[in-house]
Amino acid sequence: MQVGIGLSNGLDTFIEVIKELKDNKFIHFVIAGNGGLREKYLKDLEGYNNVQFLGKVEQKEVKNILAKCSILYFAALKSKVWQYGWSPNKLIDYMISGKPILASYSGYQSMINEANSGIFVPAEDKESLLKGINIMASMPQNELEAMGTRGREWLIENRQWETLANNYISILNKLAFNKKH
Repeated sequence: MQVGIGLSNGLDTFIEVIKELKDNKFIHFVIAGNGGLREKYLKDLEGYNNVQFLGKVEQKEVKNILAKCSILYFAALKSKVWQYGWSPNKLIDYMISGKPILASYSGYQSMINEANSGIFVPAEDKESLLKGINIMASMPQNELEAMGTRGREWLIENRQWETLANNYISILNKLAFNKKH
């Protein structure tokens, strides 16, 4: 599952992998969303039976669509900016859905690895992405479910507003204490 089909979504590598897996009868890709590259990808994958394009999805429908997927895919282009981290809303939606995540991302790895709720592969690396898909596709269902559950539980424990506020207050108190001494 991927929502958003623009340049910043870094899907060129993903599209190449879909082409490579066209004869795999066990893996089906669903791409949801609109964007500047949607028509190009539709044309590139015309006649492929292993992929489905859903088009624009209303936010209220995202939860239902994610629930029907086995593994969720997140990608970003390589960028030095990501060395400091990134937590797009899409990643929050993915984790709260309780599904395992495969992330093509070369920045600071957080949340997914902290929760042990998926795997990272280097961004824009076709062979690594293909390997990651095959690893996750061969995992027993109960392991995938446990991985997704860990992500959901971690998000609830660590990213509630009250928890975040208390963490910031703690940091500010430490800074204030250090300034006095």
